[in-house]
Amino acid sequence: MPCLDSELKSFIQLQPFIESHGVKMFLPDEEMLEARSKKNLRDICSQSRIQYPKTVEINGYDHMEDFAEKLGYPLFVKGIFYEAIKIKGVTELRKTVDDIASRWGFPILLQQDVPGEEFDIAAVGDGTGKVLGVTPMKKMQLTSKGKAWGGMTLDSDEILAAVKKIMKALKWKGPTEIEIMKRKKDGKFFLIEMNPRFPAWIYLGAGAGCNLPGLILDHLFGKTPNKVVSAHAGVIFLR
Repeated sequence: MPCLDSELKSFIQLQPFIESHGVKMFLPDEEMLEARSKKNLRDICSQSRIQYPKTVEINGYDHMEDFAEKLGYPLFVKGIFYEAIKIKGVTELRKTVDDIASRWGFPILLQQDVPGEEFDIAAVGDGTGKVLGVTPMKKMQLTSKGKAWGGMTLDSDEILAAVKKIMKALKWKGPTEIEIMKRKKDGKFFLIEMNPRFPAWIYLGAGAGCNLPGLILDHLFGKTPNKVVSAHAGVIFLR
């Protein structure tokens, strides 16, 4: 089970070789992987009828300030693979773009901030559009980079319905982490990111009765659950 986004394409390409040596794998194909990339999420949102924050892709510094001004501050500056840094004004823009570009290069995304509640969902798709298991949690404590440092599992039909729409649109196969914002002013859900692997907090699911890595192993050996396996609500984790 790959743990880094940047490893996944190599594992997908090596899958026939690895499986020929008796190692089972449960991964998306390259088309699925590209479809859920940050620059293509708008299309997935359109198919699944979920909102997507206004986002601009930049490939250099030309008109960067104009694009940011149209989106409005605060906004997020995102690397194509990793990092999402919230900035408050134009004075932070150039430095932040420089920092991210020095590590990951261009393109870089400028994305509208969506004030509201932040949810993180670990899930497994079966490759046909169905969800095998899901662990939704509300972020309660964040690091300086916006990563979950503490959170609590929850039971939400709204969030499960949103996850099912996304998985159906992609026919996603394998593990994923889905980040969703519920906008404060009207309760609408916005898809922020979809990562092609489990999050660092994945043990929370096992602690709440939803062992997603174990679920993948069971599925690979023919033990597929009859219904979606969900985590118990109210379980808290702190890193």
